[in-house]
Amino acid sequence: MILAWFNFKKPELRSLKQQFPHLKLQFMTVHGSKGKEADYVVVLGLEKGKHGLPSEKATHPLLELLLPKAEEFAHAEERRLFYVALTRARHHVYLISDADKASDFARELVDQGYEINVDEFTGEGFQDKIADILCSECETGYMVARDSKHGSFFGCSQYPLCTHTETACQWCGSGMREKGRYRVCENKRCDYVEPVCPACGGK
Repeated sequence: MILAWFNFKKPELRSLKQQFPHLKLQFMTVHGSKGKEADYVVVLGLEKGKHGLPSEKATHPLLELLLPKAEEFAHAEERRLFYVALTRARHHVYLISDADKASDFARELVDQGYEINVDEFTGEGFQDKIADILCSECETGYMVARDSKHGSFFGCSQYPLCTHTETACQWCGSGMREKGRYRVCENKRCDYVEPVCPACGGK
């Protein structure tokens, strides 16, 4: 069973069935999957943004007046539906996410130590580390590694909406975290530290 929050995330089932003729494949929205079961479930779209899970789509102020009062627990209704998605599988559930813009739900599973396996698949393009340095400019994106003709740097995952960039560690290319008046390389095997200018925030 392949699940997604929105119908437009539906993959091309015909080509998948041709590629895997021995599998019985079906697609549903998370809402439509209530009460259903499958041996294996694949949940798509676990990424930040208005079409992610949870959705970050802004609600019109007039519509908010008509809706019941929001629950105190963040994303309570979408969290319940995420639980529905997780519990449709008899054997195993696979959560598909881009580690550079992983949704808050995917981050919680990793950060809070739930029993999940993040290294089952490896190969070209596999991302084994979720971007976890919050963008200091927009405070919604995360800093992800990028390369240019001038060298390595970190840019906001919300680009082009946010164009904030930060330099990478000059010694090993890892991300830098601000600690007081210094930026410290987050690589524990690297000792690089640079002072931060109090006037402009540069090094």
